[in-house]
Order: sequence, then C-alpha cells, then structure tokens
Amino acid sequence: HKSNADVIHAQSPYMTFLPWLLRKKYITTVHNVQLRPNFKYKNPTQLIAISNASKDYAIRYLGAEEESTSVVCHGVSNRFATPISEEEKRKLKKLNNFDEDDYLIGFVGRITQEKGLDVLIRAVTDYMPAELIEKIHLVFVGDYFRDSDRIWFESLKKASGISNRIHRIPFRDPKPFYDIFNIFVLPSSSEAFGLVCVEAMLSGCCTVRTDTNGSTDQIAHGEEGFIFPVGDSSTLANLLEWILVNPTKSGEIANKGMKKALKHFTIEKMTGKTLEVYQKIIPKSYVQQY
Repeated sequence: HKSNADVIHAQSPYMTFLPWLLRKKYITTVHNVQLRPNFKYKNPTQLIAISNASKDYAIRYLGAEEESTSVVCHGVSNRFATPISEEEKRKLKKLNNFDEDDYLIGFVGRITQEKGLDVLIRAVTDYMPAELIEKIHLVFVGDYFRDSDRIWFESLKKASGISNRIHRIPFRDPKPFYDIFNIFVLPSSSEAFGLVCVEAMLSGCCTVRTDTNGSTDQIAHGEEGFIFPVGDSSTLANLLEWILVNPTKSGEIANKGMKKALKHFTIEKMTGKTLEVYQKIIPKSYVQQY
C-alpha cells in the first residue's frame, strides 16, 4: 500500500524490511539481546535501545551505527510515587495474614522458571540466619505462564521447609504490594529491562535485582539499590540480611532509588526522549511549520 508517512517506527527490528522497501526513513527499537541478523532486518535511520546493554548489542551484532543509536529506557506512571495510606497498608497486611513486624520480601511478575524464584527461596532457606527466617514472608505476585510452572513452583514451595511463609498471589495492581514490601527482588536469569524494578523503586521500595539487561541503567549498586550475579543465592542472602538489619541505611538507599526513578524512568521522560529521536529525522519543513 502507498504510504504518505515521512517516518515509520518499526517496533520489531524484524519488520524493518517494510519501510526499507518503501524507501522511507525509519526507526526501530531493540528490546533484547537475543536478536539475530537476518534478511528481515535492515539497519534503520535511527535506532532506539531500551538499555545500554541493548545499545552495545545493536552496535556489535546488528551493525548499528553509534551516532544513530539512542538509549531510551522504559518508563512507568508517576502514580507509583504516591504511597497508599497507612490504613490501607494495615488492611492489606491483615487480608494476607501478615503481622506488622513481619519482613515482606516481594516479587512481581510471571511465575516461571526463568524468573529465578528458586534462587530467592534458596537464599532465604539455605543462607539466612534462623532468627530472620522466622520473620520473613516471601510474596510472589503473579500468574503462572504454563501449567508446568505451577507444578514447578508448588514443588519448590513444598520442598522449602517454609511453605507457610511462601505466598503466591494472583496478579493484580502491584502498587499496594510495593508499599508493604520491605524489599523487592527480581532474581531473573534473563530480562530485557526489568520494568517492575522501576515500579518498585518509584514506590520507595529497596530494590535488589540480577545483573541482567537494564540493571546498571537502573541502579548504582549500593547507592540506589543492589545488583547480584544471576543464580547467586549466597550473595543475594547477604544483601537481604544487610538490608533487614540496617533499616535506616537501606531506607536512605531506597529513597535515592526513588529519586533516580522519578528523574529517569517515567512515561514523560520516555516519551520526551522518543520525540527527540523522531526530531532527528523529521523533515525540517515540518518542524518549522509546527
């Protein structure tokens, strides 16, 4: 079909051959580092990478040019920065049978093996001191992706020895849960960016995540949150213990993380930076007109 568009944004890099065939200026977005060059991929006029890791990947493996590649991190709604009331927190804890002095370590996302939930469970059961384990509840907010994931998770829970302290809550608005979590953990073996970490940070929750894509964009380790190696339950346990026994210092770190998220990872910031990329290739006559 004939297109009158001046610029086309192909959200999938594998669709870039279409604007290429139309001889249009075009943009594409690289979300992950599993893409492989093939005949469908054509280097765009401008490329958006959602993290510095995906930018490096696009340049190294897809042949993107440094000067035409921009990092535009994902953003979330400012609503995450507005806390729920103390009364709402008490009601949510009571509804889920949590005591006020319990330590709530939370996760939000799909319940799949790729999310590394076994790493988090082992960090608590195998490496943390008994006096802390007695007060910890692991709260997983999310749905099973496959029935095999349900079987896997239930098996993990049964074998953990703390099944009464492991809770799977069907997915719902995660905002209230971020506000009652003492710590948010994303233990995934692979991530494109890890947007839930931004939600948690913006909610003022101390955030710990694996060193997958997006980690260093989001967090300066030990200053705005914490980063640990994929699969490393021992290191994760040490971080969790430090956060729980140092509430004042970890609170300061969470506050810095919140400020970082508010400055860099909102929808407004993402939209503004995306428009800046568009403006690099929009015809000057159009820019002058508007």
